[in-house]
Amino acid sequence: MKHMLLGMTLLSVGLVFSDSDALYRQGVAAYNSDPATACALFIRAADAGSVSAMAGAGHCYETGAGPEIDYAKAIDWYEKAVKLNSLKACEGLARIYASCEDPEFHDGEKAVKYASAVLRKKPRNEDALVLMASAFARNVQFSKAMEVMTKAGSRASADQAMEIQSLYKGLKSGTPIPAFATDGWLFDAAKQGSLWAMLRRAERCADELSMHHDYDAAIQMYQLAAEKGCSDALLYLGDLHFKCSPVQDLKKTIDFYEKARGSRVDLGDERKYRIKSLLLSMKYYRDAEACMEIGKKIEEGFESSGGNFDSSEQSYYQSPDPYKASLYYIMAYYHGALEGKDALSNVHVLLSATASKKYRLKRFEDAVEYQKKAITILIDYANEPELEEEYRKKLNLYMSRCR
Repeated sequence: MKHMLLGMTLLSVGLVFSDSDALYRQGVAAYNSDPATACALFIRAADAGSVSAMAGAGHCYETGAGPEIDYAKAIDWYEKAVKLNSLKACEGLARIYASCEDPEFHDGEKAVKYASAVLRKKPRNEDALVLMASAFARNVQFSKAMEVMTKAGSRASADQAMEIQSLYKGLKSGTPIPAFATDGWLFDAAKQGSLWAMLRRAERCADELSMHHDYDAAIQMYQLAAEKGCSDALLYLGDLHFKCSPVQDLKKTIDFYEKARGSRVDLGDERKYRIKSLLLSMKYYRDAEACMEIGKKIEEGFESSGGNFDSSEQSYYQSPDPYKASLYYIMAYYHGALEGKDALSNVHVLLSATASKKYRLKRFEDAVEYQKKAITILIDYANEPELEEEYRKKLNLYMSRCR
């Protein structure tokens, strides 16, 4: 009788596993053509005991294959499979904790734990090595991340080697994989010397619409980054001291731009214009009236030219460029000439009208260029940062019309 009961029990268990395996295989077969059905089959198979199906369901929720991405559900299924020794589920948990698209799920310690388990089983596997490097980076262990990424590069094909080289370069500057993180991670990583984290923290502190807005903290972060050899930080310091009235210091703007140029950084056209404007007008820049006069001359040159930027045969002060005019108007405004702000608005109207003219002539690239300059004046120089998002939306809408 005991033998009969044992036989019946084994038979029933065999039927369960047979059913779960069959459901899992059906899910695999349906995955490419109908991922939603595949996910439903994986869940049925997982409920019936299939470890592979548990990992499969986790993968569907991790990647959004079938259902929408749901990292909490993906973690739940992966953890069930890991308890039953699923290496695939270990990989999934390491990916989520190291590099999923929602930084709120990032967890460096857990990423290292699960990626290490994968690497122990696949010590020479390139993907496992890259995953391990990503986990170390998320745990702010960049020396270890670079060491492991170097091993991955030694085992990569020629095509993959270029991508790994790019990732390694990012790790050297303290950049996680992928390059986004929570405020908490940025704070910890910046304290440990991550250039990337310093720059991101500085950006957030410099943003007047951010809850972390703090110009002094932004300057401090950029200065730390510059001391560690980041030449771009010098550009951003120059930008801050030029645009932001609470910390405006035009002499510091020139100093930082010149230091950046000495480090062979490309300043870009706008910053080059700023340097020219400021250097040529240093003896005037505290004289609001003189700045207004120069701005008007430049604006009149633009009007008389019919909206052309070609000024190669004209002197700097006579060159028809409304952007240069806006530089002098903002200097005048910050040094007491209230009409400087009105003049900025006039330049904005002038550029917008030129954009409309180019649009009617179907010269869409030119139209976008003029409209960009018009919006830039509002964003950067009109001292109305609370409207920046609205202005950018208007520009994006305009650009979509011109496509």
